[in-house]
Amino acid sequence: MGETRARVGSGLVLGLVAAVLAACGGAEEGAGSASAGEAVRVTVGETEFALAVSQTSLDPGSYTFVVTNDGTVDHALEVEGPGVDVAETETLAPGESAELTVTLETGTYKLYCPVGGHEDLGMKLELGVGGAAAESPPAPEDDSGGGGYGGYGSPD
Repeated sequence: MGETRARVGSGLVLGLVAAVLAACGGAEEGAGSASAGEAVRVTVGETEFALAVSQTSLDPGSYTFVVTNDGTVDHALEVEGPGVDVAETETLAPGESAELTVTLETGTYKLYCPVGGHEDLGMKLELGVGGAAAESPPAPEDDSGGGGYGGYGSPD
């Protein structure tokens, strides 16, 4: 079990590093491109009640979303958009991971947790594919004073 947690933690850290590099312009041009026949891996961390994605602007192509439930309750991931009717993972218990491979066309896609009312609690975001603009959802309300860091703790 310790090995699994270590792998999950390492994957989450790598995903967060990739997200920071992409946001800061540190990613190479075309690094998010899906080449013919090979799916690009995009990490998705799920917590109460937020999604953390390693890339939010993609080129058309095949993508494998590597989803990890980093929360304390069950979560899943569903993808909707042009050419994708219904694509979702099974429900994941805390600590579990799953992969979901989809082919994305130019347009805007919605990623969200279909479990219970999690989408309405902030577990949603939009991805722009092929230059389509993606809208960021409003940050979930947080009465705990935790600073809204998507469940990953404060930056201290």
